[in-house]
Amino acid sequence: YPYADHPDVLVLLTQAAAGRHAAGAHPGAVVIADPAEVGTLPEGAIAVPIAALARTHTGKPLAAGIVAAGCAAAATRGAIGLEALERGIAEQLPAALVAANVAACRAGHAATLELLQERVT
Repeated sequence: YPYADHPDVLVLLTQAAAGRHAAGAHPGAVVIADPAEVGTLPEGAIAVPIAALARTHTGKPLAAGIVAAGCAAAATRGAIGLEALERGIAEQLPAALVAANVAACRAGHAATLELLQERVT
Protein backbone atom coordinates (compact mmCIF):
# COMPACT_ATOMS: atom_id res chain seq x y z
CA TYR A 1 0.00 0.00 0.00
CA PRO A 2 1.83 3.13 -1.17
CA TYR A 3 -0.07 5.66 0.93
CA ALA A 4 0.08 6.72 4.56
CA ASP A 5 -2.58 8.70 6.34
CA HIS A 6 -1.08 11.82 7.90
CA PRO A 7 2.60 10.81 7.94
CA ASP A 8 4.98 12.38 10.46
CA VAL A 9 7.81 12.23 7.91
CA LEU A 10 7.29 12.80 4.19
CA VAL A 11 9.97 12.80 1.50
CA LEU A 12 8.91 14.31 -1.83
CA LEU A 13 10.89 13.47 -4.94
CA THR A 14 8.58 15.00 -7.57
CA GLN A 15 6.17 17.90 -7.96
CA ALA A 16 3.39 15.38 -8.63
CA ALA A 17 4.08 13.69 -5.30
CA ALA A 18 4.05 17.05 -3.55
CA GLY A 19 0.70 17.86 -5.10
CA ARG A 20 -0.78 14.52 -4.08
CA HIS A 21 0.66 14.02 -0.62
CA ALA A 22 1.95 17.19 1.06
CA ALA A 23 -1.44 18.42 2.25
CA GLY A 24 -2.05 15.07 3.97
CA ALA A 25 1.04 15.26 6.17
CA HIS A 26 0.42 15.37 9.89
CA PRO A 27 0.54 18.89 11.36
CA GLY A 28 4.12 19.42 12.48
CA ALA A 29 5.42 16.69 10.16
CA VAL A 30 8.94 16.88 8.81
CA VAL A 31 8.54 17.36 5.06
CA ILE A 32 11.67 16.95 2.94
CA ALA A 33 11.66 17.84 -0.75
CA ASP A 34 14.21 17.83 -3.55
CA PRO A 35 14.18 21.45 -4.78
CA ALA A 36 15.44 20.44 -8.24
CA GLU A 37 12.47 18.11 -8.71
CA VAL A 38 9.79 19.84 -6.65
CA GLY A 39 9.37 23.29 -8.16
CA THR A 40 7.00 24.58 -5.49
CA LEU A 41 8.12 23.42 -2.08
CA PRO A 42 5.35 22.89 0.46
CA GLU A 43 5.36 25.42 3.27
CA GLY A 44 7.96 24.52 5.88
CA ALA A 45 9.60 21.84 3.74
CA ILE A 46 13.30 21.16 4.11
CA ALA A 47 15.11 21.40 0.78
CA VAL A 48 17.58 18.54 0.31
CA PRO A 49 19.16 17.97 -3.13
CA ILE A 50 18.28 14.28 -3.12
CA ALA A 51 18.79 13.45 -6.81
CA ALA A 52 22.05 15.42 -6.92
CA LEU A 53 23.37 13.55 -3.89
CA ALA A 54 22.41 10.26 -5.55
CA ARG A 55 24.31 11.20 -8.71
CA THR A 56 27.32 12.44 -6.72
CA HIS A 57 27.70 9.23 -4.73
CA THR A 58 26.51 6.54 -7.13
CA GLY A 59 26.53 8.18 -10.54
CA LYS A 60 22.84 7.34 -10.91
CA PRO A 61 19.73 9.34 -10.07
CA LEU A 62 17.96 6.03 -9.44
CA ALA A 63 19.71 5.95 -6.06
CA ALA A 64 17.49 8.84 -4.95
CA GLY A 65 15.48 6.30 -2.98
CA ILE A 66 18.58 5.38 -0.98
CA VAL A 67 19.29 9.05 -0.27
CA ALA A 68 15.64 9.58 0.67
CA ALA A 69 15.86 6.69 3.14
CA GLY A 70 18.77 8.45 4.83
CA CYS A 71 16.77 11.68 4.91
CA ALA A 72 13.79 9.92 6.46
CA ALA A 73 15.97 8.24 9.08
CA ALA A 74 17.40 11.61 10.11
CA ALA A 75 13.91 13.07 10.35
CA THR A 76 12.85 10.33 12.80
CA ARG A 77 15.63 11.46 15.16
CA GLY A 78 16.74 7.95 15.95
CA ALA A 79 13.57 5.89 15.49
CA ILE A 80 15.10 4.59 12.26
CA GLY A 81 18.79 4.04 12.78
CA LEU A 82 21.30 4.85 10.09
CA GLU A 83 23.16 1.66 10.98
CA ALA A 84 20.05 -0.41 10.29
CA LEU A 85 19.73 1.17 6.85
CA GLU A 86 23.39 0.49 6.14
CA ARG A 87 22.94 -3.18 7.11
CA GLY A 88 19.90 -3.40 4.85
CA ILE A 89 21.83 -1.92 1.95
CA ALA A 90 24.67 -4.38 2.51
CA GLU A 91 22.25 -7.31 2.68
CA GLN A 92 20.20 -6.39 -0.39
CA LEU A 93 22.65 -4.98 -2.93
CA PRO A 94 25.52 -6.63 -4.77
CA ALA A 95 28.81 -6.10 -2.94
CA ALA A 96 30.15 -3.85 -5.71
CA LEU A 97 27.32 -1.34 -5.10
CA VAL A 98 27.29 -1.26 -1.31
CA ALA A 99 29.94 1.39 -0.58
CA ALA A 100 28.51 3.97 -2.99
CA ASN A 101 24.94 3.40 -1.81
CA VAL A 102 25.91 3.57 1.86
CA ALA A 103 27.68 6.86 1.09
CA ALA A 104 24.54 8.15 -0.64
CA CYS A 105 22.38 7.15 2.32
CA ARG A 106 24.78 8.82 4.76
CA ALA A 107 24.80 11.98 2.63
CA GLY A 108 21.01 12.25 2.75
CA HIS A 109 21.08 11.63 6.49
CA ALA A 110 23.79 14.24 7.12
CA ALA A 111 22.17 16.89 4.93
CA THR A 112 18.83 16.45 6.65
CA LEU A 113 20.32 16.50 10.15
CA GLU A 114 22.18 19.70 9.33
CA LEU A 115 19.03 21.41 8.06
CA LEU A 116 16.99 20.22 11.03
CA GLN A 117 19.61 21.60 13.42
CA GLU A 118 19.54 24.94 11.60
CA ARG A 119 15.80 25.12 12.25
CA VAL A 120 16.36 24.74 15.98
CA THR A 121 19.11 27.32 16.29
